[in-house]
Amino acid sequence: VVGAVQNDYAARAGVDPSQVVVFPDVVSAVEGVVAGRADVYAATALTINYVLTKVPEWQIDKVAKFVQPTENGVPIRGYGAFGFRQDDTALREAFDRELAGFIGTPDHLRLVEPFGFTEQELPGGATAAQLCGEAPAAAANPS
Repeated sequence: VVGAVQNDYAARAGVDPSQVVVFPDVVSAVEGVVAGRADVYAATALTINYVLTKVPEWQIDKVAKFVQPTENGVPIRGYGAFGFRQDDTALREAFDRELAGFIGTPDHLRLVEPFGFTEQELPGGATAAQLCGEAPAAAANPS
């Protein structure tokens, strides 16, 4: 899809641009696969989960045993985030505390399920400090 991070992943992995079909949106991409204009559609698990729950008549399947992409031998994984002004340290710390106590709870999972999130998309042990470079990079990709 135009502007999607998967385009960058493919380019950095050495995929020839002639092998990539870029669609304007998710619906067009899935319809392109169904119609045979593309062999696969690369998207986040969130996007695929959402598509599968909202448009079940599209005869597509999610890869069952997805392996995170790697760059230079290091697994990469995308994370969502919230942004704060650097001067708002107290607000960010309070927000982080509340978020840490909420992520993965039954209430959290119930709220995000309609948007395609499952327990599999939870961040695991990754912390904001690790992901923002405040800790060794290897720690941001726990096994």
